[in-house]
Amino acid sequence: MSIFRRSDWSHIFLAALLFVALGVTAFLSTLGKRIEDEVSKMRLPKSLFELKMQAMVFGHPMRRMIPSLLDQDRNVAVFLTAIAKKESNWGSEAPRKDGRDCYNYWGYRGPENTTDSGYSCFGSPEEAVAIVGARLRTLMIDQHLDTPRKLVVWKRGFSTEPLDPSEEKWVADVAYYTGKLSM
Repeated sequence: MSIFRRSDWSHIFLAALLFVALGVTAFLSTLGKRIEDEVSKMRLPKSLFELKMQAMVFGHPMRRMIPSLLDQDRNVAVFLTAIAKKESNWGSEAPRKDGRDCYNYWGYRGPENTTDSGYSCFGSPEEAVAIVGARLRTLMIDQHLDTPRKLVVWKRGFSTEPLDPSEEKWVADVAYYTGKLSM
C-alpha cells in the first residue's frame, strides 16, 4: 500500500513539470540574452557583401574584425575570411598569449610578438587585419597568387612537390568559403 494517494502523485507530477518548465524558461532567457548581446555588437550592413560577412562569422570572434576587413581590397577581405575559417574557425581556435586573444585567426607566423608556438600575436583586430592583409595582398596582387590553389603557399610555403591530402583539403575548404562570399 502506497503512502501517497492518487491526488498526491498528480501534485508531485505537476510540481516536477513546473520545475522543468522553470528550467527551460531560464535556459531560453539566457539564450535570448546571448543572442541579444551578439546582435547588439553588430552594426547595420552598408552592403550585401558586409551582410554576408556578418552572417558568416556571427557568434565567432572574427565578427570584431568586420570593419577592418571592409577597409581591405574586396578580394583580400574574401580570402582573409575564408582562410580564417580554415585555420581557426573564425577565431574560435586561435593562438593565445598570457591568456589573451592574439587576434591571429590565419595561422600567420611573422616577427610580431610571437607566441611560444611561433604564431604572431597582435594587439588588436585592426593591427591583425592590417598586417596579415598586407601580406596576403602582396601574395595576391604582386605575386598573382589569386586562387585558393595558388594561395596554398599560405599553408605549405613555396614547394614544388605535389599537394598532399591535407593541402588539397585546405584548397577545397578555402575555395568553398571564397565562393560563398563572392556570390
